[in-house]
Amino acid sequence: MANTNGQGLLELADLISRREYNWGIVRSRVYEEELVHNYADETETEYTTLADTIDELWKKGVINDKSRENLHGIRVLGNKAVHEGDNDPQDAKDAYFMLKEELQVFADRGNVADNDRTPVMINAGNNGAEISEGEVYIRSNHRNKENTQDGSEDIDMSYAANRRRPTGNTKSGGNSKNKKKKTSGFDLYSVLKILIPVLIVVLLIILIKSLFPKKDPVTVPETSTAVETEAATKETEKETEETTTPAPTTEAPTTAAPAKYQIKGEGVNIRLADNPSQVYTQLGNGTVIGEVTDFKNNTGDEKYDDFAQFRYDSKDVIVSKKFIEKASN
Repeated sequence: MANTNGQGLLELADLISRREYNWGIVRSRVYEEELVHNYADETETEYTTLADTIDELWKKGVINDKSRENLHGIRVLGNKAVHEGDNDPQDAKDAYFMLKEELQVFADRGNVADNDRTPVMINAGNNGAEISEGEVYIRSNHRNKENTQDGSEDIDMSYAANRRRPTGNTKSGGNSKNKKKKTSGFDLYSVLKILIPVLIVVLLIILIKSLFPKKDPVTVPETSTAVETEAATKETEKETEETTTPAPTTEAPTTAAPAKYQIKGEGVNIRLADNPSQVYTQLGNGTVIGEVTDFKNNTGDEKYDDFAQFRYDSKDVIVSKKFIEKASN
């Protein structure tokens, strides 16, 4: 399994240290599913739903009571993170340490071993202090009171695993520089917008004075000067208006976003695209599955003609079109 080598734990520790607690809980749930899938494959146990498969492994003696409690605890926290937006720091740390313990158990395959208490430095909060694994209180007994019938088992983990990850650090100096540049450009434009018309008026006045030199008041009537000044003023105002008239702007055409779909009904079977006869998992009503495409049925069985294909948990899966509908958002 890819994440038994500690790569997944390093990712979770990094997410928690950057206070991305919701995403850390979701990723813990994804790694837990991968762990349970490996247990099921090794023991030839049919994978139905996550909760039922955990209980089946426990009944077979593949996992002990403690592992069962930990796996159900991670599952419940993952459901809360996806359905309720749980972003609690303690929940993220609980999920991390329960997953770490179960990965160690999986690696040992039943050998009795002490828990790895190697300190993993995690940012504790706003004060910037760091704490080690041994200082975190794991509320596993409280989590395990929520049994497998919590009503939120079948969540769309493909959506959770593939949704956009937050960028994290918001203190990037690049953004501040860009804002400063934009502000500076705007101020310069505003100054030029006012200054250019003024300069044009001044130049026109100088030009008019050079073309029409001042004459002796005795020989030049007052009315003629007034008419010439008025005409020059109107011409100046006209040129100023033409100079300051903003150019028309055009709006870029917008394209409609592709439609997303969700599950319609409870306990809907999700089958493997390359083996439609095998049920991969079940999803509940309202679970968003994203974009879908028509399934190219090469099985020869007509009952799969009206199926749609989509990606779930990094796998190509199919579902009957009568159990899906367009998502509201």
